[in-house]
Amino acid sequence: MERHDLYGPIHKALRLLQARTLTLIGVTDFSDEAAAARTIGVVSELLHTAAKHLEHEEAVIHPLLAARAPDAVILLEAQHGEHRAAFAEFVHLAGRIAGADALERPARGRELYLALARFMAADFLHMAHEEQIIMPLLQRLFTDEELIAMEGEIVASIPPDELTVLLQAMLEALSRPERAQLMGGVRAGAPPGVFEQLMQATACAVLSDEDLIDLNRRLAA
Repeated sequence: MERHDLYGPIHKALRLLQARTLTLIGVTDFSDEAAAARTIGVVSELLHTAAKHLEHEEAVIHPLLAARAPDAVILLEAQHGEHRAAFAEFVHLAGRIAGADALERPARGRELYLALARFMAADFLHMAHEEQIIMPLLQRLFTDEELIAMEGEIVASIPPDELTVLLQAMLEALSRPERAQLMGGVRAGAPPGVFEQLMQATACAVLSDEDLIDLNRRLAA
């Protein structure tokens, strides 16, 4: 039987958001002040999402894991510390771009591009460690009911607008069967009428007509 996976869907979404942001930085004409400002805004949104993801893991998953396998969280929290140092670097580089003139901004934009690329290389390894080492450990130490409760606690702490953004990214990043599994879980825990609103704000907003038809078919099965 397939066990509950805390990391897979959200990590697919984070990889998607990071790759999109790196691509956006790469194609931005930083000599254009308005274009540079728009890209910095997207970077800020990514940093907020990434920082909140760390907070959620540290608030819910890490304490429970540490109670049963104390050594398992040492590397995770060290890597999270490195992530926060990278976030501070991004803020610094964004400030340098905002304070530069049109001739200087392209070079500053290149620095930001390379900084995000380095972070992504480290974070992709970190997420792979969580998926390939930590998730199997969690599945050995906790029941699916306990894992679902952890996930539910995290989801309940996310403001609706931020949850909408995350669900949109997950739906875009997941396979068709994974989308149905995700939204089926959302439907099971949503109050009456709320799921339909979420579908409008998430699936209907980002999926193609073909993918939306497939999702509705799977949910109706």
